[in-house]
Amino acid sequence: QPVDESDQLFVDGLLNVVTLSDNALAAGLADGIELAVGSVALSSYNFSFGNAGSNWLGLALGSGDQAVNPSFVDPDGSDGILGGANAGDDAFQLDTAGPSAAFDAGSLLSELLSFADGSSLADLTSRTDGVLDGTAPDGGTTNVGFHYDASTDALGALVGGDARVVYAEGAQRQPRVRAFDGVASTLSAELSAPPAGATLRWLVHEQSPHDDGEELVAGAWVGASSTGIALRRWSGHAWHADFDADWVASGSASVRSLALAYEGSGDALCVWSDGTANPKFRARHQGEWSDEASVFTLAPGLGAVAWIELASRSGSDEITLVYADALLGLRAVVWNGTSWDTANAAALEIALRSATLRCFDVEYEESSGDALVIWAAPLNAAKYARRAAGATAWTTTSGISGLGTTPSVYDLAAEPGSDRIAMAGLEDAAAGSEPKCGIWTGSAWSSVLRLETGTGVSQAAQVGDLGIAAAWLGTSGTAIAIYADNQSGRIDWGMWTSGAGWVLQSDFAIAGKGTTESVVLAPFPDRNRILALLSDSNSDLYAASFDGTNWTLLGGGALETSVSTIAGAPFACTPRGD
Repeated sequence: QPVDESDQLFVDGLLNVVTLSDNALAAGLADGIELAVGSVALSSYNFSFGNAGSNWLGLALGSGDQAVNPSFVDPDGSDGILGGANAGDDAFQLDTAGPSAAFDAGSLLSELLSFADGSSLADLTSRTDGVLDGTAPDGGTTNVGFHYDASTDALGALVGGDARVVYAEGAQRQPRVRAFDGVASTLSAELSAPPAGATLRWLVHEQSPHDDGEELVAGAWVGASSTGIALRRWSGHAWHADFDADWVASGSASVRSLALAYEGSGDALCVWSDGTANPKFRARHQGEWSDEASVFTLAPGLGAVAWIELASRSGSDEITLVYADALLGLRAVVWNGTSWDTANAAALEIALRSATLRCFDVEYEESSGDALVIWAAPLNAAKYARRAAGATAWTTTSGISGLGTTPSVYDLAAEPGSDRIAMAGLEDAAAGSEPKCGIWTGSAWSSVLRLETGTGVSQAAQVGDLGIAAAWLGTSGTAIAIYADNQSGRIDWGMWTSGAGWVLQSDFAIAGKGTTESVVLAPFPDRNRILALLSDSNSDLYAASFDGTNWTLLGGGALETSVSTIAGAPFACTPRGD
């Protein structure tokens, strides 16, 4: 809106062909829109009102045009002076009390009006209440008028023993963030990160290994007509929208084809699928992200990249990527801190049990630096592969004594300071749905046990769900596993000690909780504490803490009562070490 006596929008007569859409032009000192002879302009979905001259001069009102007051809250601010040096108090939000006629009066859905950086009007707000354009209670169609950045919250610094929790709420585009206070054993009030796309199907979070306060949040989202991933970074002082990228088609959104990891140096790696057979990645080095690139020069297979897992080697810049594809292939390739060792990439499997379940996992032995991958192979068998530190070849073994039918969802957890790795797995319904656990000693499998036996004893492996998880209780030598049981109102879990092996434990009761859908465990490597996040069949999200003896339900009830999806895990938790 000009502060002099010129038109608000003027098209000169130099043979222009112009389309004018989705503008609000009010209270100008000349004409709202003027078209000079010699050019052609089409006007649609514009508000032009109260201008000193004509609202439209030289052209007719088009579809959706309105000569109606858009009802800005206070365009000239408390000082009564519009724009210029006095613009700081000018308020061009649309009045929700009226409400403004400009709400949902635009030409397209707000998420379809996008910018070069990949964001859209749906990531901005034009309302006095700060609700984003297109997010309920706002309608899906664009609001006509000026748009402001979304309101975000600064994150307080974490110290050793604290943790960060992130999760997605309903159809909200902004991830929710809380801090866990390790001294008080409490969660902070809910905060908001920057918008990270439409309905968030997956969230992953990592903290820098350095004491610089940097945190990364990556979200995978599904909108009305598109999908994408968004990487948002808290620098320790401010939020940054680092990058956005294409993701898989919405029909594949129940698969977590997105992963983040930090190197020991503090550099970071983000890997995702764009629906092709070649994983995409960007590496962050010395504070700058590389351009988007493919992991392989030529895709090694034909199936679209599906589930993705990254594992970081302790004290090193090495990261192992393992991914499944839509044609049931499983591949592993190693990042050495600067590039991918594609010459030694391994095709581990050509007939995985499922492309829609996380039927594999990867982890490093903390002491030796050897890598371990486990997966569900054909003929109900489990397979695992090892790659020794410094080596390039993978050695594959078929079968784990005592395991029986392979689980269809796996989770591996490395014990701090040793070569032991805890394994937890959940069968699918066709296999009987039993939860199973074991311990990798660094050279062999031991303590393999069915926590429950019989058909239908759990929710079984479900598409998109992370129905079982394992973790170590600091350096105590104790491991636990939580699984999605077929009973509501409780946490079902087992514990391993070197003396007793795996033992099914008494359920921890949670009043009002539905059956568990997905579970994420966040162990503190230098403390005897594990945080658990669990989504349930009611779309609630719970947080609980385990100290080696007792479980504590954080907050006394559900952390969130409308998680964005239960066909996936749109939540994460990362502890802060000393």
